[in-house]
Amino acid sequence: EKNRLAAAAQTLQKPPGACRLFVGNLHPNINDEMLNAVFTPFGQIEGCKVQKDEKGESKTYAYVTFKTTDSAKQAIDQLHGFELVGRPIKVSYGAEETVADTSTSIDVSRAAMMAKLAANPMMSTSFAPAPAMMANQLAAVAGLGAAGLGGLGLPGVSSLGGMAGLGLPAMAAPVAPAPVVPSAPAPCFNLQNMFNPANETDDGWQQEIIDDVLEEATKFGDVVHIHVDDKSPQGLVFVKCRDGNVATNAMKS
Repeated sequence: EKNRLAAAAQTLQKPPGACRLFVGNLHPNINDEMLNAVFTPFGQIEGCKVQKDEKGESKTYAYVTFKTTDSAKQAIDQLHGFELVGRPIKVSYGAEETVADTSTSIDVSRAAMMAKLAANPMMSTSFAPAPAMMANQLAAVAGLGAAGLGGLGLPGVSSLGGMAGLGLPAMAAPVAPAPVVPSAPAPCFNLQNMFNPANETDDGWQQEIIDDVLEEATKFGDVVHIHVDDKSPQGLVFVKCRDGNVATNAMKS
């Protein structure tokens, strides 16, 4: 038993770099794309392959290779024991030459777990996935669409609504976006070409323009202020009304 634990512990001590994981006890209808969607939230994946027999049928286990060991460790911590399509999957460090079939994979997974517990007696044996991480995984699997989920061949699993059969955590109903409330019209506007500064030489010409604008604008409501920019080459006059509706109607006149 000590030798087996030591061997498993040695397997766990992976050098930095790419790290391949063994994933066992898969549902026969899980394919590469579906499995990749479940593992992608933990880091960059360099390879994901469900192993098949000579008939092209799944052997119910796969190998997933992460670019970094940190990503691989997070995947093990979060997904080992995670129920996917009604089956608790087995996730552990593994090499093809050391894992020949599903039954062997269970032994290796147990050995890896025992080695972890031996190294850290206070470590919990519960591998329940973190809710936030599972939400990301669910969103990733949902991204496969109806065609991808339908490939599972399970009753009612043809869209996101049928994902209850996958054994994934329930996903909250999408929240409808808040309605866009149109902004109120501005109470201010300006008039152009009301005068030419070069031609205005009489005293009090600014007041004459104010009186003319006021007479027209007040037909639509109260006017708060009128300003004549007497240095403006565009002949600008600025008008502020009681509210936006008055300003809008005055501009349309």
